[in-house]
Amino acid sequence: MLDPAFYHADRLNQRFRETVFRDRFKFYSRSSFIEYFIPIYQNSDEMIQMVSLDNGDVVGYFSVKINRETNAAYELQVIKFDSKSKEFTGDLHDFFVSLYKKFGVNKITFFVIVGNPAEAVYDNVVTSYGGRIVGIFKKDAKLYDGQLYDVKFYEIMKEEFDLTGVDRFSWRDFRTGV
Repeated sequence: MLDPAFYHADRLNQRFRETVFRDRFKFYSRSSFIEYFIPIYQNSDEMIQMVSLDNGDVVGYFSVKINRETNAAYELQVIKFDSKSKEFTGDLHDFFVSLYKKFGVNKITFFVIVGNPAEAVYDNVVTSYGGRIVGIFKKDAKLYDGQLYDVKFYEIMKEEFDLTGVDRFSWRDFRTGV
């Protein structure tokens, strides 16, 4: 179930600290230093942040920055803390749907560091949702291991994303009960 990250900040950051030094998480940030916590925004003006909950436990995190002038979501961040969770994939889909339906986003752009174990998943998500691979920038990111990596960019336009019959919203619509 999706829920705003604001309500789960402590548990989210605890899960983040438990995983931040695992080798596969070096791809989370496009920087040469390690972040020790996820800053939680107080509103959705600049960023939308959600957690994926499975039986009340934080199993994932989704966020995007919002350009209100162009109705675009960019710099998507996705973390799956619990590889056994069955909720996460549905919540990722719900996150995309909520961006288009609830927040009026026209497109979502994001990137992956080439070599990230999740790269194949992102390729599949983009293909399944009617998006495209925009391109690859060579040696465009230096991670904390000191190595330079290629960066692959994606784009999913609202009109390409199939919203027909989509109403799986399991999150509490920002605690309003709607």
